[in-house]
Amino acid sequence: MAPIFLLILISCLPNSPLANALHSFKRLQLPSPGCEAYAFDSDNGGPYTGLNDGRIVKYQGPNAGFVEYATTSKELCDGTHGDMRIGRICGRPLDMEFNHKTGELYVVDLFRGLMVVAPGGGVAAPVASGDGMPVDGPDAIAIDPMTDEVYFTDIGTIIFTNTGDTSGRLLKYDQKIKLRTVVLTGIAGPAGVAVSHDGSFVLIAEYLGCQITRLWLKGPKARTKEVITHLPGNPDSIKRTKSGDFWVSVNIQKLHPKLTSFPLGQKINQDGRITETVNSFTEYNATYVTEVHEHLGSLYVASLAVSLPKSSAKIAVFDEYLQKQANESYAESLKAFNPHPEDLTDEFNELATNPIDRCWRCDRNWAKNRKKLADCARGFGHETFGGKNGKYYLVTDASDDSVDNPRPGTLRHAVIQSKPLWIVFSHSMVIKLRQELIMTSDKTIDGRGVQVHIAYGAGITIQFVRNIIIHNVWIHDIVVASGGMIRDSVGHVGLRTQSDGDAISIYGSSRVWIDHVSLSKGADGLIDVMLLGAHDTDAKDAIMQVTIAFNRFGIGCIQRMPRVRWGFAHVVNNDYSHWKLYAIGGSAHPTIISQGNRFKADDFQYKEVTKRDYATPEEWKRWQWRSEGDLFTNGAFFTESGAPLEHKKSPLTHRNLIKFKPGSYVGRLTRSAGAIKCKKNMHEAKMH
Repeated sequence: MAPIFLLILISCLPNSPLANALHSFKRLQLPSPGCEAYAFDSDNGGPYTGLNDGRIVKYQGPNAGFVEYATTSKELCDGTHGDMRIGRICGRPLDMEFNHKTGELYVVDLFRGLMVVAPGGGVAAPVASGDGMPVDGPDAIAIDPMTDEVYFTDIGTIIFTNTGDTSGRLLKYDQKIKLRTVVLTGIAGPAGVAVSHDGSFVLIAEYLGCQITRLWLKGPKARTKEVITHLPGNPDSIKRTKSGDFWVSVNIQKLHPKLTSFPLGQKINQDGRITETVNSFTEYNATYVTEVHEHLGSLYVASLAVSLPKSSAKIAVFDEYLQKQANESYAESLKAFNPHPEDLTDEFNELATNPIDRCWRCDRNWAKNRKKLADCARGFGHETFGGKNGKYYLVTDASDDSVDNPRPGTLRHAVIQSKPLWIVFSHSMVIKLRQELIMTSDKTIDGRGVQVHIAYGAGITIQFVRNIIIHNVWIHDIVVASGGMIRDSVGHVGLRTQSDGDAISIYGSSRVWIDHVSLSKGADGLIDVMLLGAHDTDAKDAIMQVTIAFNRFGIGCIQRMPRVRWGFAHVVNNDYSHWKLYAIGGSAHPTIISQGNRFKADDFQYKEVTKRDYATPEEWKRWQWRSEGDLFTNGAFFTESGAPLEHKKSPLTHRNLIKFKPGSYVGRLTRSAGAIKCKKNMHEAKMH
């Protein structure tokens, strides 16, 4: 799935504090990640920003978007390589500022130090050095508006927050004599720098010191420094406003054990008094924010990581209706969160049967009481009731001719209704979706008794909703759809971007149960589950809890069965065979409990079940990944880590638990996995 790289533009209301304008924001899509800071030219053009691939790009409006402005090597670094590891060749621009008198753009580059771009763009050139000492970590830049001298920081050799490192320096480059000198040493992580409007002082954001230091350049206090404010977190960038105040990006670390950062923008006056605070947590989740920059009445907020929670994926225009849906969905996710997820793995059961199927399939007249299925969910989805409290909706038409005004009797018309519905089908059919099928809350798609194929078109999207059951359908040969105006409820039509080609995409939703569904041949994948984000910094996903039970992952499945970034996954009594890379993976400290699964490795290679990404052994050894009762054949093995399981008496009822059986039972437990050809009793009750 292609990632989305955005910067957030927060619009200001006239005569209103910026802090009150957070609900009015725009997203400017970037061609590549790495946006850390912005600059604007003397004609208010821009923003300009740097990318991971070494390019500097300029925003040219909503139609053209971002276009290339400068590189360090036009031949090698044109952004087409798609490899972010070329930094030492192409550079990595971090911060930048224009000399508005000359039109030159000065840039600090992680690998190349201080660079300058001629007016109009082109190839960036290095500037002269001075003191002979290398710059270990060039990070921030500011230009004195009075003298044109360029101040930039060297963040130092040690940048970990749990150290007392003060190896940071402030340097100055004199454009007139082409000389670089050291201005100040002994700084605790100088991550940001700004010069006052009259050039009398420079402010330094000390990341490790959680403070702003002022160094006087002129007047009776010249060459003296003082701390003017202490901040609630680690400051990064500091940028001067047109009025002479300053915006500081602040990230509060470890506000919660599961969160990496709580991002803020704080405005201070020249004496360090905090006059305004903007909470950007809603827009950026727990993603680290690197800069808050005010320009022409708007705030530009930057982040090195993906800047928008991935739960908003495929939404082109995020309007008030969708924001309300997102907020309500997150509140429901919190309600569904189980603070003791290990309770669902604590008990055993001696019956070698699938408890979900046993709940309804033993009734020969199941078709008279279809809604009994809603009482059969187990594990983390045990409170998922779908459309149990609504009427039946009979789908009679397999067409999907109008995605913005669906025809009654079609599946699309059924899933957008505002009330709970239990959706059934009058006959077997193949539904070819023109665009992604966007569901509303409290719906059950029940394909029992017929054969329903959703195929050769777009897939299903479950976004910002709750209580969804999808049961007994075939979903296959899913393609990428173009997007456009798609109705996602009775009262709302939204502009969507191109879909990914997943069979089922779940974004920002809770209480979703997918049962007896056969999935194959998705252009991108089979099931994507993103509670809030799709990045290792989206720590709010720590509340995501998933049960994966009684599935068959057969030959042809390569990896991600599942792959978990955050949260808790209970993987129980599944059948895995001949994966091509790995079966179960993760990053960003997930908990994975594997119980009673059967793992048969490939004949020649790929024997390990598990794979951990983006973590050192010292880090992932603390992640709780445990295997219990699993059956390993053909050389398969599971690498455990973290604390062992502690079995205790669970406060949950037996109905809520999925109690694993040893892996040797998996064949019987999964023999009916996927869609099944249920036959109705000839005396089935009439649907109402």
